[in-house]
Amino acid sequence: MGTYQHNEERRLPVSQLRIGMYVSGLDRPWNETDFPLQGLTILSAADIDRLAGYCEHVFIDVRKSVNYRHGQTPNATEDKASTEHKTDAWKKNYCVETYPVTTSFNRELNSAKYIIDGIARELHRLIGGIDRQRHPDPTTLNERVTELVESVLRNPDALAWLCRVKLLNYPLYLHATRLAVWGCIVGRQLGLNRFALRHLTMALMMSSIGKSFLPESTLEAYSWANLPDEYPLHLNKTLFYLKSFKFSSNDTLDTVSKYCERLDGSGYPSGLRGNAIPFLARVAGLVESFELLIHPFNLKHAIAPASAVILLNKHKDQLFDGSLVEAFIRAIG
Repeated sequence: MGTYQHNEERRLPVSQLRIGMYVSGLDRPWNETDFPLQGLTILSAADIDRLAGYCEHVFIDVRKSVNYRHGQTPNATEDKASTEHKTDAWKKNYCVETYPVTTSFNRELNSAKYIIDGIARELHRLIGGIDRQRHPDPTTLNERVTELVESVLRNPDALAWLCRVKLLNYPLYLHATRLAVWGCIVGRQLGLNRFALRHLTMALMMSSIGKSFLPESTLEAYSWANLPDEYPLHLNKTLFYLKSFKFSSNDTLDTVSKYCERLDGSGYPSGLRGNAIPFLARVAGLVESFELLIHPFNLKHAIAPASAVILLNKHKDQLFDGSLVEAFIRAIG
């Protein structure tokens, strides 16, 4: 144990937290979180994940910490090793359910067609209302999301099949729908509970709102190898309108605000690393990356799902959590 200064507080990014540190303050009020007390000794990676869901920086009380040496900052090698060690924590903290297939593919397909069409109509109404400077109510869309989750839990193959074959005249709406379906299928495979599945599904669907305001040329120019200067602006647009919808929970906003971050800090808007990115935001970012590989806005750049899987594997533990990539690949079959 190091030498500590009395009552000394240090400001640290969440990504540099370690087990044993005592968190005395946050970059937001404690009463805006689900922590029952003001002050927290970090006992596990799960505690760090919870903090990362609320904060970018925290304040450490050096006197009360058992893992903080005065003046010492973790170096890159230590940080990388710690991140690799902690990234599997989601398996224990989030993967708690098992869902058996309860309907046949053919039976579920009829319900899935209805759900896909209903979601497309609601997205058209929602985004159309924004275009006309109205304040549309997303309540009905939220109900369609619940139907989507229940369909995927009964049998994920029906909606997955529709995502691969159904052709619509409004590709952005279909993009949003496919994101939601892939996310729900992956969440089912991971064992997320229904609340987390609805949260993830709704966040992925809402993530496309801001893209509807970008010029078509910007969307079509986007690829993994090319990030147009205007493209990241979609995130601010999406968050602006999500806040205007007055969602009852900040969970969706938090996931959407961080799903473009990447494990190695190369994402945007804040360059967060590792477990500073909330778990469901990491899942959402992986889902969108896969979707835009096989269904880019410029279809000339589309690659086969098998090639997309190879590319995701190539970037394991760089852009995406390696264990999460493996679970994702199992989920999409």
